[in-house]
Amino acid sequence: MNQTQHETCKEVRSRVLIEIALDHAGDAALAVRHGADRIELVAELETEGLTPPAELVRAVRAAVGHAVPIVAMARPRAGDFLYDDGEFTNLCTEARALASLPVDAVVSGVLTPTSHVDRRRLRTLVDACGGVPVVLHRAFDFAPDPAEALEDAILAGCVRVLTTGAQGWSAGEHPLEARIERVRALVEQAAGRIEILPCGGIRAGQVRAWCLGTGAGQVHTSCRERRALPCGGGSGLDAAALGQMRAAVDALVD
Repeated sequence: MNQTQHETCKEVRSRVLIEIALDHAGDAALAVRHGADRIELVAELETEGLTPPAELVRAVRAAVGHAVPIVAMARPRAGDFLYDDGEFTNLCTEARALASLPVDAVVSGVLTPTSHVDRRRLRTLVDACGGVPVVLHRAFDFAPDPAEALEDAILAGCVRVLTTGAQGWSAGEHPLEARIERVRALVEQAAGRIEILPCGGIRAGQVRAWCLGTGAGQVHTSCRERRALPCGGGSGLDAAALGQMRAAVDALVD
């Protein structure tokens, strides 16, 4: 372990928070039993997540009670994060509706035509949520200047940013060390003003490096597995993989 890792290790909290992305109510209680500390709830996870229906939000809350926080995604369609006026109005309507449900935060994001964080619209979205915290999702990774994007998120009133430490959807094409270093720089820049949530294919074999290398104190994962269904293929929570992640991060404080 090098000196930087040693110093970062001292910053690992007694329990590193694991956020799990889910799109099925049936996986919620299972995720909590296998170590999830927070749920990001979406529809159609295979599209990187869309706005979940109200009945799904209520079903997941009923399944987990108040054991863990629920963060619900406001995203009206798949694709980019540049919305015309009508789409943005719809986005704000969806975010406002989610904020009225039993959720602890709303995760969303808006970009300008040049892929910068749209601070003005993001502030409007924060206001639409009426005091329910807002998290900036992976739209952040499309911004050309991560340091500038982080300041925009802070000024817009966001409480947390998700990032893979890579540009766009290309996380898997970049060396792990480079991604970790980029996230570490964001954690240092944030200086406690906003949370940084590393994401992007993080599994048990990598989570130690992410925790020691970034000092973020939390990670996001989906831990999906393919499932054979009577009507065709599908996917759902890989509870064993999540349990392995929980064990790996808990071992950091043994």
